[in-house]
Amino acid sequence: MTTLVVLSVFLVGYGSFQVAGDVVERETRNYVEDILLQTGKNIEMSLKNISDIVFYLQINSVLQTSITHAKDNEEGLKEIQTRENIQNTIYHSVLYNDEIEAVELISDSGKVFEINKTLEEHFLNRTGKKEIYEAKGSKLWVATDPETRTFAISAAVNSLRTQKPLGYINFYVKESYINNIFSQMEFLNSGEMFIMNRDGIIISHNDKSLLNTKIKQEYTKEIFNGNNRGFFSRKINNEESYVAYLYLEEQSWYIVSIIPAIKYSQTLLLVRFAIIIIGLCVVIIAIFAAIFITNRISRPIKKLKVAMKQFGEGDMSVNCSVESQDEIGQLSRDFNKMVQNINELIRRVYDETLLKQQAELKSLRMQINPHFFYNTLETINWMARINGVTEIGVVAKAMGELMRLTIGGSDFIKICDELKSVSNYISIQKYRYDDKLSVSMDIDEELYELYIPKLILQPIIENSIVHGILNKASGGHIEIRGSLISDIVEFTVSDDGAGIHPDRMKEILENNFATLEDEHTHVGVNNVDRRLKIYYGEKYGVQIESKLGIGTKVTIRFPGLKFSPDDNTR
Repeated sequence: MTTLVVLSVFLVGYGSFQVAGDVVERETRNYVEDILLQTGKNIEMSLKNISDIVFYLQINSVLQTSITHAKDNEEGLKEIQTRENIQNTIYHSVLYNDEIEAVELISDSGKVFEINKTLEEHFLNRTGKKEIYEAKGSKLWVATDPETRTFAISAAVNSLRTQKPLGYINFYVKESYINNIFSQMEFLNSGEMFIMNRDGIIISHNDKSLLNTKIKQEYTKEIFNGNNRGFFSRKINNEESYVAYLYLEEQSWYIVSIIPAIKYSQTLLLVRFAIIIIGLCVVIIAIFAAIFITNRISRPIKKLKVAMKQFGEGDMSVNCSVESQDEIGQLSRDFNKMVQNINELIRRVYDETLLKQQAELKSLRMQINPHFFYNTLETINWMARINGVTEIGVVAKAMGELMRLTIGGSDFIKICDELKSVSNYISIQKYRYDDKLSVSMDIDEELYELYIPKLILQPIIENSIVHGILNKASGGHIEIRGSLISDIVEFTVSDDGAGIHPDRMKEILENNFATLEDEHTHVGVNNVDRRLKIYYGEKYGVQIESKLGIGTKVTIRFPGLKFSPDDNTR
């Protein structure tokens, strides 16, 4: 059976290869001929614009009158006026045609009137007066000058009344004007396309060194003796090539395309390779057909086994796509339904946990405000009783700013606003404790536009004052620093107060503030630490370093966010 399959594949492949060869050659011919035909139309359309300008100047009444006067050898002012009329007429006709480099009008008496945009001399591609007159007003298309890279169009200017020649006109057109039409074609990367006249002289070519040279290849004879268009294969420079040509009747030019046959032979090689690969695949399929059928029976069980293993490893999005209607199919559908129910249960638990965290956050925030407002009001009352001075108004204003920034609104504010709240708080405390308290702040400006939960710094500063500075007879200093380290905001609040006893410090560190009974510490440090952990995770929060009699340093760390994360906790 295997031998029969191999033989069948070989016969089908060989026949397909032969058919593919004929198709490739036919498609190549059609493709190249279509390109030549379209290129020829584009060139003729482009050159028709110049032909129309030549014809317009041939019949222009001003030019006819002026060249007639020039023929009479007028002198003086009339000669100047005649020259100006001719040059102005020509200039306005070719002004907006960048492809025209120069125009010459030569009267029958030999006077030359020229418009030259480049000031280059154009001698090599001029046609003689006799040859132009013999054309009786028809246009002559002259070979390209390799120096100026222009080809010429010449035509006689005959009198509209007598049809006798008054002179002739030469147009010098950039070779690139027609070269650009075909120079970017895709197949030119491996082949070539050019334009030649009936003498085999190259008019336009990508290789500018070949301009105005004669083609000596034998294939030109078949082009000149053939039809207006054709396609054939020839060996050129010891390489098999396809030759296609198209005759442009008005210009008496030929567009010629030469493409190495190997470029399209590559397609046949790909076809042969594809046939071999397909044949091998067919043979392999035939050999393993029995194994495939066997595996098909056990595949649904294996798929269900893999899905269960993935689910057991934590992939909650697993789905067993078994479409059979037997017992295995029913088991798979029940498994998919179980996974869906478990995912729904997890989502509900997550939502409930999130709501619980939100409620806890709001509760924690509410713990701070009454305690802080109580201390502030106590300060105002103390100043009113003891001093009886106007500073009470300053304190009241600071209190109002604090209330505006801390009560209500979003749970998050910019760090610059938090610092304003801290400044107001410090201002109030300085009035309260006078010279006993000094505070300095060093905050990086890059932190100002980042977001922070409300009332993070103020409780820590309050602890430094209550437990550190006030317990020191001579007063003390608090230093507040803020910086951004690898997208992590780090604040430090350091004081030179009384410090924390080692036993007390151990209790704080081991219990994470949870068992502290002191009101200030519980409300301040514990609150801030719990809030940061809820918002950002367990690796963020508050750290305390302290030495008894030297001071305390509290470090606060959390991610630096450029936007308020309220939407993520709402």
